[in-house]
Amino acid sequence: MSFQYKPVALRYQTKSEVYASSGIHIFTNNDDFILTINHIPKISNYQILINEFDNQDDDVYWRVGVLEREIVTDGIKFGDVSGFDLFPADSFSRHRDGISLLMIKLKEKKVERKGLEELRVGDNRNVKEVKILSYPFNLTNSLIFKDFVSQGYITNRVRPGWYLSDIRYVENMNGGVVLNADNGNVVGLVYGNLRKRNGDGDLLLIIDIHVILKHINISPIPQPQITPPPTPEPQQNIDNNLQNQKKSVIPLVTTSLSQSPTSTSRSSSSMTNSTSMENRRYHWDEAQ
Repeated sequence: MSFQYKPVALRYQTKSEVYASSGIHIFTNNDDFILTINHIPKISNYQILINEFDNQDDDVYWRVGVLEREIVTDGIKFGDVSGFDLFPADSFSRHRDGISLLMIKLKEKKVERKGLEELRVGDNRNVKEVKILSYPFNLTNSLIFKDFVSQGYITNRVRPGWYLSDIRYVENMNGGVVLNADNGNVVGLVYGNLRKRNGDGDLLLIIDIHVILKHINISPIPQPQITPPPTPEPQQNIDNNLQNQKKSVIPLVTTSLSQSPTSTSRSSSSMTNSTSMENRRYHWDEAQ
């Protein structure tokens, strides 16, 4: 089964209130759904609108979404950190217990599959640099802030499946897609913003994609197969090669042809002596 995705903008509205967030639209071979991290209490009371910015003109089209599932479990709750507030949840009268994972479907039956990226996951333990695809300020001006990209570093792993980053949190960034900057694998979703109560600073909080996937009933996303490098051939021993070359030397015996025909006996004697010398030379070579 193949998986693809695109980032999306979401709005939640009633007659008197309107909020926003980012999210990820996931496509399988025969299904599609939207995931986001929700901080709004009683989210089922809100109408959900989705914008994928896949139109060619400057018009903004918000499509109606249907809340398929709201997953509220300890597995996706970060909990309290002494001296810090968690936003946007704590802006709702410290409504941290209501943080949930939303699975949303488009009300339209026909969904266009364009502008999609392959969804790949991997081992996130050694991820250092990340980038975020999100739609901040989408209540203010959706077109200006569409395809918003932020980039920074993982500064700490506070517990398994949770990361802190030095990327600046921008309003409505929760639910944004976090990618490994090196290979494009999906690392997780933006969970929220941890802010020091005394104003000293803040850090962006990320929830791992593996934590999210185990709470929804879809087939596991296959991890890319890494082909190991070929085993190098052992280096040959140069000394052994030289030794083998010595043993393969064929002795060369030379004779003199400049002898006078009348000096046959002396010539024979010279040949014998020459051969003897060559043989001695050959034995000496082998002794080396």
